[in-house]
Amino acid sequence: MVDPFVPRKQPRLLIAPSYGAAVKGRWHNTMDSPISFKDPAVAVHLSARERQDLDRHHHDGLARFWGAKPRFDRDIDQLTTGDLVLFTGQSRLRYIGTLGFKTRNERLASALWQDEPSWTNVYSITELQPIADVSYPQLAAFLHFSPQYSFQRTQLLTPEQTSWVIAGVGIDLGNAQAPRQAEQPGRRRRAGIAVGLDRAAVQDALDEWRDLGKQAFLQKYEANEAARYAIIDRDCEADAMAILLGARHRTGLPADGHWRGDLVNVAAPLRKLGFAVVNIASELEGPLGPQPSAYVTRAHEFLGPTDSLTLQSIRREQSFLRGALGIGTGRPGAQAECALCGRLLPEDLLVASHIKPRARCTESERIDIPNIAMPACLLGCDALYERGYITVDGDGTVRLGKTAEPHLLAQDQLIGRKLTIHNAARAEYFAWHHAQHA
Repeated sequence: MVDPFVPRKQPRLLIAPSYGAAVKGRWHNTMDSPISFKDPAVAVHLSARERQDLDRHHHDGLARFWGAKPRFDRDIDQLTTGDLVLFTGQSRLRYIGTLGFKTRNERLASALWQDEPSWTNVYSITELQPIADVSYPQLAAFLHFSPQYSFQRTQLLTPEQTSWVIAGVGIDLGNAQAPRQAEQPGRRRRAGIAVGLDRAAVQDALDEWRDLGKQAFLQKYEANEAARYAIIDRDCEADAMAILLGARHRTGLPADGHWRGDLVNVAAPLRKLGFAVVNIASELEGPLGPQPSAYVTRAHEFLGPTDSLTLQSIRREQSFLRGALGIGTGRPGAQAECALCGRLLPEDLLVASHIKPRARCTESERIDIPNIAMPACLLGCDALYERGYITVDGDGTVRLGKTAEPHLLAQDQLIGRKLTIHNAARAEYFAWHHAQHA
């Protein structure tokens, strides 16, 4: 059994059903509000060690409790303090909480949930927070499950699955794992900053941003400079949280408080409205979301002309290419194949590599997304191709380039490999490179 008081850097995530006829009453009794574990009706069923552990996590003598049946003992045994519990119900995510105390105590479970003494595992929850606008199909997509998956049983996710959900839902680990000291509702970040806003309201705020300028807009709506997301709007990038805050003010919606600025509450709703949203903290997340098909028809809208090359436009173009090539999901642990060596690698070891150098492309070639590029790994393939040590012939086969070094191992391992990415749409770009380097 895992020692519940040895913290780990990477939390695990338990999915716990929390709604329906069988458990609705239990939620009302022990999760809607904290209960006193000092109450004699509860305390009599606690051992001295259990009372000590509860006091350690809940200094005020109050705790929220949940549990699981004996058939989930192995899952519960793997959990430790600081791991996450995702509560599901009504075909959506409801809450997320942090695991505090845990025990296996049938008498305690019977005292807490007198309706049916079927649970033997008991655990407490700290930092319970609501989650807005994440449906079962969305959660299933994060986990690569079937869209019809119903999440109706207790389930411990693997570390890799946990990282997908943390990234997809936009869970702030710093907040989710913060130890509970005292209730401070006024300082908790609110979900749903985009709720109630339509495309027109957001566009009006963007137009005002352009008219006023960044600093004047931030000052008018008492907004902070973006730390994570920015909206691409024609010739400018605007701070996404500030735009949403301004749109709420302009439409008369409540705007006060500390809002969550994560994927689920900011980027995903804006992308659903048709806006491109870049993650300024990570080049690994595509601005239109994880689906490559979304990028193909919209390059003209968001990529500026070649002669206005700036660091901003290069970052924007790279993020679009990554998204179009399927290496822009932004999910920790996500993997894709290098077009040259064929290895399955983490996204952060792959780049969107131009088949024909960007500087030599015409305007129409540069925005021929995704055909102008291929995913190439940073473990040697990108550099070997760019510098002409290898090239690709008309049949899509890797050949030695004229600048090749004799007996270069990384180079020799690729020679003769047939590229699955080679097709009619990319053939002319490979042909240009081959003519220069064969």
